[in-house]
Amino acid sequence: MKVKKIKYLFFFLLFFFSSYKFTNLDAAEVKILYKINDQIITNIDVKKELRYLKILNDDLNYLDEGSALQIAKKSLINEKIKSIEIKKNLVTNNDNEEYLERIINQFYLRMNLSDKGDIKNFLKKNSFSEDFIEKKLRIETQWNELIFLKYRNQIDIDRDKLRKKLDKDLSNKKKQVSYHLYEILFVPENTSEIESLYEEIKKSIDTIGFKNTANLYSISDTAKNGGEIGWIKEFQLNKKIRNKLKNLKIGQIAKPIATSNGQLILKIEDFKQIEISLDVNKELDKYIINEKNRQLNQFSKIYFKKLKENIKINEK
Repeated sequence: MKVKKIKYLFFFLLFFFSSYKFTNLDAAEVKILYKINDQIITNIDVKKELRYLKILNDDLNYLDEGSALQIAKKSLINEKIKSIEIKKNLVTNNDNEEYLERIINQFYLRMNLSDKGDIKNFLKKNSFSEDFIEKKLRIETQWNELIFLKYRNQIDIDRDKLRKKLDKDLSNKKKQVSYHLYEILFVPENTSEIESLYEEIKKSIDTIGFKNTANLYSISDTAKNGGEIGWIKEFQLNKKIRNKLKNLKIGQIAKPIATSNGQLILKIEDFKQIEISLDVNKELDKYIINEKNRQLNQFSKIYFKKLKENIKINEK
């Protein structure tokens, strides 16, 4: 009986280690860092995650190893929690697979990879497999689908209200400013901590830069991309944010702005004057899509926060 147990243990360990492509050195140094339900995170997983994140955000290459690894750990823990919830609640179908394939193609296009040979070289250079990339994108896609299915009946779109807002934003404004923005969204325990946490974040920005600080501190989905929101037109921002940005120059950072999702720090990367020549109906459709996404993003944060509070993360 004892021999059988040893035999089974041997095959388990053989299976476990064969699931990773280690060098001899890696295999000798493999350590389990976290256990979340039946999911484990090893030091090898963290290093691989960091390589992946560095592809999404080049600024991570200039961060010290300790801080960069902390970002990778946080990213993997969040991914594992999402994966556990997806398995419990989501049923996939062929339509999901077709959509995922489009997402994967878009990922490679963003990497400027359209040729199969280039994709193969990219994967080999970074020690990734096609399955690894697919798994990462599948989890994010399925998480978004889960949130949509769970909260779609709670999405509240007031078309008339959005139309009035659009008309007001466009009224008597032939020229507008378009901002290239970055964000850090943080949630203090209480209002008395806002200033001290802001000072901590500001000090981090001065030391390691805005993008790396966003990776560390921001709870927004943009954190993985260094907090980049992208280009956004002035009239698409609320009055409070517009007023804050008007007094800033390129490269400057706004003090925290209170929002329904937390305290928002914005940085102006660039801005430009644009001529307003819009199809009002099409623009209204964009307002509606943005509002749906805003609400779903808020539902996602609330739901994930509850999950994280109720799941046991064992640090080894």
